[in-house]
Amino acid sequence: MAKNVQLFTDVTMHIDEEAFLTEMRIKPGSKRGEKCLELVRQINELARPKAGFCEAVIEELDENGMTLDGIRFTSSLFADRLQVGQKIYPFLCSCGKEIASFDHDFLGDVLQQYWADCLMEKTLRFVSKVMEEYMASFIKDEYIACFNPGSLPNWPLLEQRPLFQLLGEIVPAVGVELTEHCIMLPQKSVSGFYFSAEQEYNNCALCPRLHCPTRQVDFIGK
Repeated sequence: MAKNVQLFTDVTMHIDEEAFLTEMRIKPGSKRGEKCLELVRQINELARPKAGFCEAVIEELDENGMTLDGIRFTSSLFADRLQVGQKIYPFLCSCGKEIASFDHDFLGDVLQQYWADCLMEKTLRFVSKVMEEYMASFIKDEYIACFNPGSLPNWPLLEQRPLFQLLGEIVPAVGVELTEHCIMLPQKSVSGFYFSAEQEYNNCALCPRLHCPTRQVDFIGK
């Protein structure tokens, strides 16, 4: 059972219409601009992003993985960055099924579908930031690091299964489903572990997807 559960299921947000037009390089007042604004307004009306995290303690740790609350996680990532007895924070964030499941058929073309994708990504990032800022009151060390299953070859997507088991009641509260292939629905969702670190760490430094649009730091390949 998840311990010290923190939920963020009543988050309000508003995407700035003019700023989004600028970001998409769309001329205000144009026919394309009006279509884009219509979509932004629908997203602002429908969006109900959600997130949650809990607290766990590392019971066992070796070169092949770790055990949290009796649940085993397998990866060589953990041994060099964590220690037995350390608190770790499993989390789950989502743009919310309210905007992920609304009918996209009216969008009409690939460009409008791209706008919708960008808006859902913004919604996910917004609720993630809300959660991360609150989590800082739990993790007071200089560095807060994160592991995400499926983001690196040595922590595969199949590790979503034990993670969702550990998250427990957070999963239905956030409204994310896990497919048989361990894909999260809505797809604009993110899960993983936050933890305190003695030095700065970011998954992107180990990820070989050099042109990933969400890359935060340079690839170092170690």
